[in-house]
Amino acid sequence: MLRQSWMKHTQVVVPRCIHFFGGCISSLSGEYLLKVYPNGGTVVFLRSLHVALVLFAAAIGVGEILDPDAGGSFSLLEARIQTGSHITWFGAMFAGVYALLYARFSSQWAYLAGVYNQIKSAESRKDADEGALAEWKAGFIEDCQDLHLLRKPMFASVAHAWLNPERGLGVRECFGLYAPNGEERLIEIERQLGKVMARAGSAAKNDVKSGKATTEGDPQLSTARRAS
Repeated sequence: MLRQSWMKHTQVVVPRCIHFFGGCISSLSGEYLLKVYPNGGTVVFLRSLHVALVLFAAAIGVGEILDPDAGGSFSLLEARIQTGSHITWFGAMFAGVYALLYARFSSQWAYLAGVYNQIKSAESRKDADEGALAEWKAGFIEDCQDLHLLRKPMFASVAHAWLNPERGLGVRECFGLYAPNGEERLIEIERQLGKVMARAGSAAKNDVKSGKATTEGDPQLSTARRAS
């Protein structure tokens, strides 16, 4: 009886602890920003600034506590002095975090660009399997969401076209069937895509009215400018 009670208690407490620590890590690493902005230069900069501030504050705080001359207490005045004396630490931390996050973002972008090009290459073949292509496209959309790149206009236009039920490609069905919580995620994905496409349409109209030439695309995803 005691063992069963302990097992039930563990099954409740452990997931809560994991969720708590996961939330702490998300807050300290700035991952919460990805709920507001899509993955890209803006988020990389803001997350780098956030993480550098956290690391710098922790370094100053720990240094003050461990300083034998401080008597084991924390002094705000001394912390300000140390901040001014070691401000170059912040610059080094920011540069290191920015380089790491941007490299990760670039690799994720390149990965999705490569997958898209592979799909289009397979789709152009006469013997292409429509069912397999639908599953592949659903996986591409899932990767876009998981990597926080779905709200980028470049990828949003592709996902929006492939999820169009009028095309009859079965991508929606494959996503709902194979992706974890597919039906619920599909609703959220379509909500996000609707906002992105609406903003893109408004921006295009404004550019046309002002007589500005519009250009789309990215050197790493030149063939994904439009979903065909």
